[in-house]
Amino acid sequence: MKTLYIFIFLFLGVSSIAQTHSEFTRKDSIAIKKMNDEYREAVFNRNIDVRANFLLSLDSIASDSAFVFDIRGLYFREMPDIRRFTNIIEINAERNQLTKFRIKSRNLKHIKTINISGNNISDLKIGKAPKLEKIDFGGNPISKIPFGIFRSRKIDELSLNSCNVKKLPWWLPFKKKIRQLYVYNNPLAISNKNIRRMRNLTHLQMSILPDDSITSYFSRLTNLKKLVFYKSKINSLPDNFWQLNNLEVFILYDNEFDEIPEVCFKLPRLHHLDFYYNNVKYIPMGIMQCDSLEELYLSYNQISVIPDALKEMKNLKKLYIHHNNIEEVPKWINSMPQLEVLDMGYNQINELPSFSNLINLHTVDFQSNELTEFPFEWYNLPSLNRIFLFDNPWKLTSKEYKKVMEMKELLKQQGGELFVN
Repeated sequence: MKTLYIFIFLFLGVSSIAQTHSEFTRKDSIAIKKMNDEYREAVFNRNIDVRANFLLSLDSIASDSAFVFDIRGLYFREMPDIRRFTNIIEINAERNQLTKFRIKSRNLKHIKTINISGNNISDLKIGKAPKLEKIDFGGNPISKIPFGIFRSRKIDELSLNSCNVKKLPWWLPFKKKIRQLYVYNNPLAISNKNIRRMRNLTHLQMSILPDDSITSYFSRLTNLKKLVFYKSKINSLPDNFWQLNNLEVFILYDNEFDEIPEVCFKLPRLHHLDFYYNNVKYIPMGIMQCDSLEELYLSYNQISVIPDALKEMKNLKKLYIHHNNIEEVPKWINSMPQLEVLDMGYNQINELPSFSNLINLHTVDFQSNELTEFPFEWYNLPSLNRIFLFDNPWKLTSKEYKKVMEMKELLKQQGGELFVN
């Protein structure tokens, strides 16, 4: 019987805590919503005169002489009436408070670009736009792409970042002109069906749901040239990923990789590889297989050593490896004259080797390291014009400090910059 009483007591206690937490969460949510509503109202009121002047100027424009309709950041709650304008090429209604956007075909005869991102649009209807090339619906609570897009023959770029899209439209494979699709931050399943609907794409940006992963289906997207997985939970790639043999730009920003998958090095046309904000601890020797790699982004990881493999990469022009645990810059870095950008800020480097052969280096960053001796020999590098050396424990004589200031002034006169404490 005692056990039963204890169980009941614990149950009631947990229930009470859960109820209290639920009430707190609900109150907190209501408070946040109230703050957001008050902020939107304040911004709306702050722009009253600007909106009024805009509408007055609109009335004075001839119906055939308006080509760009731009109300960015004016916080309109209703779309101004543009029915009399028939020659508009671009509509930009980004960052307003619109809940409805409807536009008929007669106003879309010449439209090439529509940007209605950053609103609260749920009522969306767009007519046939024969010349439409680019449309951005981002940041609106829409779940379906208007069918009018299907009837737009020239559309190339479709952005749906931060919407509520769960599945891609059935007609997407038939729109062979649509090459660029941006669907980051949507509850979009990585299903075989959705992959089939993306088969014509050359540019794709998306995020993966926490319970999902990159499946082997991706190997079918052989037209891809640029692929971005942004702020996902992924930590591996399928073995057949190398079949994306047209991939040139591969960005895995803010994920959970502990290492760079070897399959990346089998992509024959890859020239841009980005693993910013992961947990990578080392650079594999296999990276030297990336003959065409020109840009390597490995910042915000846990790398401590730059391997000899990099000196074999004769096409590497930009190396970003700041915010890591690197203590030494290898001497062979001076045998890479093709380098244009070298960013190794925010590490634990206390000494620099010679850079005398880096004749194409134009930007160098070693800020927030442990450097004590100033690299005066950089004076002689012919292309160098942007130098970042903030926050280092320099040990300079007054004469050396004066020389640093002269170098700074000289770079400024040549259109460059030297940042130093």
